[in-house]
Order: sequence, then structure tokens, then C-alpha cells
Amino acid sequence: MIVMSIVFGIIFPTGIPNYPVYLLCGLLPWRFFQVATTQSLQSIVNNSSLVSRVYLPRQILVLSTVLANLMGTLIEFSILFPLMLAFRVPIRPIVLLFVPLLLYEFLLVFAVSLALSALFVFYRDLMHLWEVFLNIGIWAAPVMYSLNQLPKRWLPFYGLNPIVPMILSFQNVMLYATFPRPLTLVQMTINLLAALGIGIALFKHFEPRFADEVA
Repeated sequence: MIVMSIVFGIIFPTGIPNYPVYLLCGLLPWRFFQVATTQSLQSIVNNSSLVSRVYLPRQILVLSTVLANLMGTLIEFSILFPLMLAFRVPIRPIVLLFVPLLLYEFLLVFAVSLALSALFVFYRDLMHLWEVFLNIGIWAAPVMYSLNQLPKRWLPFYGLNPIVPMILSFQNVMLYATFPRPLTLVQMTINLLAALGIGIALFKHFEPRFADEVA
């Protein structure tokens, strides 16, 4: 974060007020998504002995990994509040909305992780593809820059990225003390329902063959 703040806040200034706070408001949700999905991707394969010898709902293996990362993210968010005070960003009651936003992201990450962990059992190259996707993905989300700095013709494409409305909501609540726009909430709801539907369907489809593949 310090390197990014220096590069984009001083060397190549973005013009965003309180840039370190802005950066952290986007970086923390992105980091949760990045780390949790990467670790959860291997949760079935790395617990092959449990999968092949003990009967238990395999979703628990994915859930436990995502929960562990959620706890780490909560600790990381504790850094944000002193930083807001240091930059004299008012901490208003609306910042408490970061809790339901984090719960939303937890469900989104869990849904994506269900799909990734199921697919990884059969397609081991998925890990490398996912790493490439994440390396590109951080630049396709308003973490280090603002959407206001982009040409308007690009904005519809950003609307297709399910991470974008979530990060915008964190920034609005934590930095600007504004409630997320209704359209943003609609996008987030649609994205979550779609992710849960796809994730659960893929996991249930492949689950009967897990034990044979990881044995």
C-alpha cells in the first residue's frame, strides 16, 4: 500500500483527495477477494484425506477457508480507521455499513470459491489462469484510480465487473459518507444471486466425483 500511495499519490498523482484512505478503501475489499478465492481454490484438493475417507459436507472445507480470510480482513480494516483520523477524514455513523458490505463480499467470495474449488479438482491449470485473472483484475477495478477519471464510453464495461459496484460502495461509505446508489445496490444483488446460483450448481454437479479424483 505504501508503494502504491507513493507512486499514485506523489510521483504520478491521481488528484484524488486523501489518496491513501481512498486506496485502502478499495485495496482491502480487493485483497479479501484475491486471497480468499486463491486459497479456497485448493481447499478440496488440499484436504484429499477428508474428502476421500470421511463423509462431511464438502462445502465446509471451502467455507472454513473463506471464514479464516474474513477474520484476517476484519483485522486489516482496523488499520483504516486510524488512517482516516490521520488524514482528518470524518468518521460518521454511516461507516458502520461496512459490516453488511463485508458480509455481502463474504457471500460473493464464498460463491466464487465454490465454483473455483470444484473446477480445480478436475482442471489443475485453473490456478495459473486465476492468478493471471487477478493480476489483470485489480487494474479493471477502481482501486488505484477513480472511475471519474475514465472516458464515459468505458464505464458500461466496468459495470460488467462484479467487483466494481462493491468497491465503489466501500469507498462511498467509508470515505465519502454517502449511501450507495440504488442502481449500485441492484447491480450487487444481481451479481450475488448469479454467483451463488452458478457456484452452488457447479459444486453440486462435480461433488459426487471429488473422492475419486483426489484419492
